[in-house]
Amino acid sequence: MLQTFEHSIVLKKYAELRKQARLERYDAKRVLIARYLAYAIVIIGILDAISTNAGLAVGAVEMNPIIRYIMEHFGEMWIAPKLLVHIWLAFMVLWFPNRPTLIMMMCAMLITVYAVFGNFSIAFG
Repeated sequence: MLQTFEHSIVLKKYAELRKQARLERYDAKRVLIARYLAYAIVIIGILDAISTNAGLAVGAVEMNPIIRYIMEHFGEMWIAPKLLVHIWLAFMVLWFPNRPTLIMMMCAMLITVYAVFGNFSIAFG
């Protein structure tokens, strides 16, 4: 009985979030911001992969243990799962363009931009 009760709470919360997301997508200004942010997330993801490869080429090591694990198990194809995460985040921003989501993703993107600059500074001195 408890599992069913918890399951119904989760379903109700999910339904509320879907309704709220639908309402947020009617705000044209917020949707425009979400679109630009989604493009930026994917572009920064691509630049992060390029800059990581550039840093690795000059002897740097990957500091993120999750990405390092993916690199060890996927080899040259490590970029695919990494970019899939960025694409998934971009879709998340488009699906639910509320203020907390946009702010959180902008902060995450800025952290990634910092990593990209760090990678390029290692690679190109």
